[in-house]
Amino acid sequence: VMLEYGQPIHAFDLGALTDGKIVVKHAAQGEMFETLDGKERAMSSDMLMITDGKRSVGIAGVMGGANTEIHEGTKEVLIEVASFDKSSIRKTSKVLGLRSEASSRFEKGVSTALPIDVANRVCYLIEALKAGEVVPGVIDVFPNGQKTVKIPYTATGLNRVIGTKLTQSEIELILEKLEIKTIEDNGVFALIPNHRLDLTKEIDLVEEVARIYGYDKIGMTLPRLDVWGAKTNGQMIKDKVKLELLTNGVDEILSYSFVSKKDLDKINLPEMSMLRNQVELINPLGEEFSVMRTSLVPNILEVLARNSNRKNKNVRLFEIGSIFMPKEVPVVSLPVEKENLAIGIIGEHEDFFTLKGIVENVIDGLGIENYYFEKELNHPTYHKGRCATLNWNGHVLGTIGEVHPIVLENFDLNERAYVADLGYNILIQIANENKKYKAIPKYPAIERDIAILVKDEITSMQIENIVKETAGPLLESVKMFDMYKGKQIEEGYKSVAYALIFRADDRTLVDDEVNKIFGKILKVLETEIGAQLR
Repeated sequence: VMLEYGQPIHAFDLGALTDGKIVVKHAAQGEMFETLDGKERAMSSDMLMITDGKRSVGIAGVMGGANTEIHEGTKEVLIEVASFDKSSIRKTSKVLGLRSEASSRFEKGVSTALPIDVANRVCYLIEALKAGEVVPGVIDVFPNGQKTVKIPYTATGLNRVIGTKLTQSEIELILEKLEIKTIEDNGVFALIPNHRLDLTKEIDLVEEVARIYGYDKIGMTLPRLDVWGAKTNGQMIKDKVKLELLTNGVDEILSYSFVSKKDLDKINLPEMSMLRNQVELINPLGEEFSVMRTSLVPNILEVLARNSNRKNKNVRLFEIGSIFMPKEVPVVSLPVEKENLAIGIIGEHEDFFTLKGIVENVIDGLGIENYYFEKELNHPTYHKGRCATLNWNGHVLGTIGEVHPIVLENFDLNERAYVADLGYNILIQIANENKKYKAIPKYPAIERDIAILVKDEITSMQIENIVKETAGPLLESVKMFDMYKGKQIEEGYKSVAYALIFRADDRTLVDDEVNKIFGKILKVLETEIGAQLR
C-alpha cells in the first residue's frame, strides 16, 4: 500500500497497548527507547512520539517500538495511518541517524488527504486476502482534511518565462494531464491535487508546463528584461544644485562651448593668464566660434547684456557648463574637460551681498562646512574692493564680485552686474550628503551684542575666529549685523558689531558665566587685533 499510495502505515500489537489506544506527544528529554531494529536510542523533548498514554510505543514517522511489535502470538492489530510535519520528521531522523522507508517519505511531505483512503485500502486488502476480520469504525483526529490549493497564473507570464507562445487552451490541456484543473474566478487559477505538495507558486506551474511540453521544443530566444535606469550620485547632486538656484530665482541658461578669442579680452584677462591657452578649432564656423571656452564668465555676461539691452529687469542667470583646458600648447591630445558654475545677476536692487547669499545657499545645500570668503583686490574682471574668493580648507573654490566697469563697457552692459565663477567639479567632490540633526534646545539662550573699533584691514573672519576660539563650546553662534565707516570714526578704522548667542546643552546659563566669557573675548580682541570697545 505504501508503494501504491506513497503513504506509510504502521501496525501495532493492540494487545500490547494500554487501554487499546495511541496518543501523539513529545518525548521526555533523555528518554531511552528501543526501536524495531533492536537498538536503544536517547530521545530529546522536541521529537514526536507515539504513546499508549503511559509509555512510548513508536517514534512518529520514523520507526515503531519493539514493545508493540507484531509477532506470532498477536491476535489483534491496530492500523495507524498518519501525516506528520515533514520538517519535524526530517530533524528527528537526522539527529537519531535513523532513516526508514517511512521517514524518507514523510520528510518529503505526505498529503493530509491520504490517510482515510489508505486506511480503507488496507482494510479492503486484509479482508480480500482473508488475513483477518476488520472491525467497523475509524478514529480521525484531523477531520477537516487538506484544503484545495489554488495558484493564479497567466498564459502571458508562463510564456515569458519559458520562451514559448502557448495558448491558454494548450496550457490547460498540459495541466489536465497532470490532474491539475483550471478554473476562472476573477482570474485564472490552477487547482492543485492533494498529492502535489510541491506545487505552491506560479513558477512551479511554469516548470510543469515546460517539462510536459518538452524542453527540446523550446526555441532559442533572447531574454527580455525590464531595466530601470537610475541617476548617478553626481547627477542627483547637480539636480539639487539646480533646484537650489531655481528656488533663489535664478534661471538656467545653456550657451555654446565654441567662443571667440576676443571674449577673454572683453573680460580684461592679462596676456599671461592660463585661461589664454585655448583649444583652437580646425574648421570653425567663424571667428566668434573659433576656440573652446576656458571660462563661463563671457557667456553669462553676454546673456546678461542682451537681457539688459532689451529692458528685462532684475535678471538672475546660471549655467553649469564645461570648460576645456589643454594639457599642452600646441595641443596634441584631448584637453581636460571640467565643469564650472557661473551665476550672474543684474537689477536695481541687486548687489554683491545678494550674489554672496545665493552662493552661500548653494554651498550650504551641498553640506559643505567651514568655507569662508577672502577679499580679492587684483582680479582684472572684477571691481577692485568689491570682489572675494570662496575658500575651503586652503583651496580656492571660485570668485564672486561686482564686474569691473571696463568689462561692462566691453559687453555694452549699461548697469552694474555681479558674477560668480565657481569650480563645480571641486564642489561635487567635497559635497557632504550625511546630514546631522540636533534636537531642539531645551534650555534658554543668553544674547550679547558687541561693537568694536578695528583697522580697515582686519577682516570679519579674523574677528569671528578669535571670538569662537575664545568663547569655547558655550558659544552657539556669532554673526556680524553692522559695519560703519564715516563721521566719528577715525580714518583707516571701521566700526563692526556682532550678535553673540550663548547656550548650554545641559543647564540654564547664568549671567555671571556669560559675563566672564564676554570679558575674556574683549581682552583677546584687544590683544590680538587692537580692537577697542565702543
